[in-house]
Amino acid sequence: MAGKSGKVKIRFDYTNHEKKGDVCVPFVVLSGMVLKDGFSNIEVTNGKVISNGDANFVIGAAMPGLKESLDVDDSDFSGGISIPDYVEVTADAENFALGMTMTAVSGIPKLSEGETFDFSELDEKIDDLSDAAGQLRDGSGELSGGLDTLHQKMGEFSDGVD
Repeated sequence: MAGKSGKVKIRFDYTNHEKKGDVCVPFVVLSGMVLKDGFSNIEVTNGKVISNGDANFVIGAAMPGLKESLDVDDSDFSGGISIPDYVEVTADAENFALGMTMTAVSGIPKLSEGETFDFSELDEKIDDLSDAAGQLRDGSGELSGGLDTLHQKMGEFSDGVD
């Protein structure tokens, strides 16, 4: 695929083989990648795209096996809530190049009987990451503007020193 151009789909399918009886051990899987020059119209299923102007950071989350263990499907939830078991990225690519992808797996803390696990924190953390990337993008723009000004004024500075 390296060097090719066109529509690209990158899909991470996860399978949870770790079971206690008939129930999958709950895991959260986070996958990410950096898409630099040559990628446009990036969309992510079960994740987000964060851009800093020079690169696009893609992060996705999944909980493989959890739907099956709970014997539910997405129609059992309201408000757009789902329990994903894959991450999919689509984009238009020109001269395709992908440096690397990263995946981290973390166990969900053991819950006592009657306790529930609040997955809204995961969405909040992804939103926090998105906000921080926006601040980084804005700060990078300011820094770039300052460096441009410095470069333009170096001639005046040099003349003044002479």
